[in-house]
Amino acid sequence: MNQKSIKTPTLTVLLWLLCGPTAQAQVATCDALNLYGNAVREGLCKGLSPGNQNLWVCDLTGGSPDIHTTFNAVTNLHVTVRHNPAPPNCQGQSQLTGLWPAGLAIMAGQPGMVCQVNIQNYVNRLNAVAQAAPMLGQTLCRSSFLRAQAAGKLSPTNTAQYLANCAANACP
Repeated sequence: MNQKSIKTPTLTVLLWLLCGPTAQAQVATCDALNLYGNAVREGLCKGLSPGNQNLWVCDLTGGSPDIHTTFNAVTNLHVTVRHNPAPPNCQGQSQLTGLWPAGLAIMAGQPGMVCQVNIQNYVNRLNAVAQAAPMLGQTLCRSSFLRAQAAGKLSPTNTAQYLANCAANACP
């Protein structure tokens, strides 16, 4: 068989077999965005960074230690732990994998404990966040942020920024 005889579907399958498992390891941007909107609405996110920042951050503790999730369209969802001030001045993170809702996990090879904090406890909390039903005429992603705003948990400005993120990533 010569190279010209490889059909596009065959090439697609080959590329998926070679690259698919790696690509599957990351949490989809739309899953993470949807999680953020629902986590703000439910109060798990104590604070949400402005949606126009480079990295999107959900504060899980609002204190010390600083525990938060971070991601953007090119940075995988991860949990970061920071103990400051020194000592112990510890900082680390653990990458997540899987699907949301209810299917997030610590990525293989990532630490389960960071700065003496059990990351699985936070993964369990993220997985426990309920996905709200979509609002009439809205996607799941947009609905999550609109509901958070309606609950008084998100400002109109930040809502608009995250709605733009939902649109820019073509989130359902």
